[in-house]
Amino acid sequence: PMPLLDALNSQHERAAIELQRLAADDALRLAEVAFNTHDGLLVMDHQGIILKVNRSFGRITGFSDDAMIGQHIIKLRPTYYGDHLKEDVRRAVDEQEFWMGEERCLHQDGHLFPVRLMVSGVKDEHGELSHYVCSFYDITQEKDAARHIEQLAYYDDLCGLYNRRSLNDIMQRTLQAPSGQWGALLLVDLDNFKSINDSLGHACGDLLLQAVVERLKGLPQDNLVLARISGDEFALLFTALGQGYVTAKILAEHFARELMGLFRTPFDIEDHKLHCSASVGISLFSNEDQDHLVLMQQADTATHMAKRSGQSNYVFFSEAMAQKEKSKLALNNQLRDALRNHELQLYYQPQYRVDNGSLSGIEALLRWQRSDGTMVPPGDFIPIAEETSLIQDIGYWVMKTACAQYSFWLNRGFAIPHLSVNVSARQFHTAGFVQQVEYILRDTGVPPSRLLLEVTESVVLENRLESIARMRQLKELGLLLSIDDFGTGYSSLAYLRDLPADEVKLDRSFIQTLVHSEQDKAIVKAILDLAKVFRFTVTAEGVEDEAQLAILKALGCQHYQGFLTSKPLTVRALESLLGSPLPG
Repeated sequence: PMPLLDALNSQHERAAIELQRLAADDALRLAEVAFNTHDGLLVMDHQGIILKVNRSFGRITGFSDDAMIGQHIIKLRPTYYGDHLKEDVRRAVDEQEFWMGEERCLHQDGHLFPVRLMVSGVKDEHGELSHYVCSFYDITQEKDAARHIEQLAYYDDLCGLYNRRSLNDIMQRTLQAPSGQWGALLLVDLDNFKSINDSLGHACGDLLLQAVVERLKGLPQDNLVLARISGDEFALLFTALGQGYVTAKILAEHFARELMGLFRTPFDIEDHKLHCSASVGISLFSNEDQDHLVLMQQADTATHMAKRSGQSNYVFFSEAMAQKEKSKLALNNQLRDALRNHELQLYYQPQYRVDNGSLSGIEALLRWQRSDGTMVPPGDFIPIAEETSLIQDIGYWVMKTACAQYSFWLNRGFAIPHLSVNVSARQFHTAGFVQQVEYILRDTGVPPSRLLLEVTESVVLENRLESIARMRQLKELGLLLSIDDFGTGYSSLAYLRDLPADEVKLDRSFIQTLVHSEQDKAIVKAILDLAKVFRFTVTAEGVEDEAQLAILKALGCQHYQGFLTSKPLTVRALESLLGSPLPG
C-alpha cells in the first residue's frame, strides 16, 4: 500500500500548505484591519523614507498615499525627526521600544497642527532598527478644550477680563516682588445695576457690563490690571504709583476721578439710554504689606463706605474706618443676642389731633436696653440691623409684639384709635411679607383698619412698581399705610398721586425750622395742600413747642407727635397717661 501512503502524505502536505496559506491570509487581513485604525499610521525605513500609510493618515493630514510614499518624513516637518530630537527618539525606541510625545504635523493645506505621536521600532534579525512605525492623532480640539478650561479658570467669560482668582494671584506676586513702589487697589461697584438687570433683563445687563468694560479699557493701561470679581464689581490694580505714599494717594485719587468721569455719560444699550453710576473703594499698599486678602478686605470696606455716603463716590480705606466696621460687626452680633435674650423692648409715643388735642393713635418704637441697664440709641443699632437679614427677624418681632399689646389694650377698653408700626426696607420687600402681616392680624385679633404700617418714602421709590403692587396687596387686607420721612427724597410729589397710602408723615427736619424758615413753611403748606387733594391725612413728627403747633394748626395739619406733649413711653407709663380704660 505504498502508493496509498504516498497519496495520504501528499494530501497532508497540501492540507498543511493550504492551512498555512489561509492562516497567512487571515493574518494579513487582520493586519490590514489593525493598520487601518482611527489613528494615522505610517511605516518608514531607518533612513526616514515613508513606505506605507493608512487611510486615517490621509484623512488627518490631507495628503494622498501617492504624495507621501517614497518621500522623506521631513516633508511632514515634525520636530521629532529634526536633529535636536532625532537621537532622543532613536535612543528611546532602541532602549524602551517606543517614544511618545506631543508634536506638530504639516497639513496638506499648509498649516501645522498638534498631534499626539507614538514611534515604535522594528528590528531585523541582527537586532538593528530597520523600520519605524509612527502612530498619531490630531489633538487640536483637545488643546482648544484645555485652553477654554484655563480661560474659564482664570478669566471672566462675559468680559474677557481676569477673574477674582487671577487677581488674587497677581496681587500675591506683586506684594512679594520687592519693587519699592506703592500701588493701589480700586474696587468699583455699580450702584444701580441690580434694578437695571431686574427691569430690562439679564441680556441687557450683560451688554451694560461689556459697555462698562470698554470704557474701563479707555483708562491708561500702564501698570494697570483690570479684573471682574463678581456680577457687577470690577477691580483696578495699579502696581506702580511711585516711591512715596503721598504720590500714590494723589495718583490714585486722580484715577478715581477719571473713573467717575467714565460714568457721567449714559450708556447706549439697545434702545435704552442707561444712567449707571459707581461707588469706588481704594486701598493703598506698599511692599511692607504682604497679605493680598487683607488688601482686598480693606478695599471692600472702603467700597461699602462709599456706597453708604451716597452714589457716585470714592473713599480711601483708613484704620479708623476698619475700627468702625469692627465695632459695627460686634454690635450686630450683640444685637442678635439681644433679640434672643429679650433685651429689646417697645416704647409707644402718643399721637394727637392738632385741632382739639385728643389722642389719635400711638406709634410703636423699638428700644434696646442692655442687661446692665444701659440704653443703645436706635440711630446706632437700627441702621446696622437694616444692612443684614437681622432686620427681618427684628421687624417681625416688633410687629407681632406691638399688635399683641395693642389687642390687649383694646380688649381692656383703652380708647386708642390706631397703632402705627414701622416697616424696614428689607422687611417690606421680602417675598412673604404680606402673608406675615395677615398671620399677625389673625393671630392677635387686631382689626386691620386700626393698624397703620409706616414705610419710608425711599423704600417705596426704590422699586416703585413693585412697591405699589405690594401696597395694594396690603390695602386689600384692610389696613392703613403711611409714607414716613415724606419730602426728604427725590421726585416725591410726582409719585404721590400713584401711592395707595392713607397718611404722609412730615419729617422732623421740616418741623424744626418751621417757625423761622419761610421756605420750609411753604414746603409744608404745599405738602398739606397736595395731601388734601389726594385725600391723605398728615402727621407731623418731632413737634417740640407751641409755636410749631400753632403754625401746623394754621396750615391745616391733622395730627402730630413729639416731646411737646409726650416722649415715647413704656407700657406702664402709657397706661398711666391714658388713665382708667373706658368701660367695655
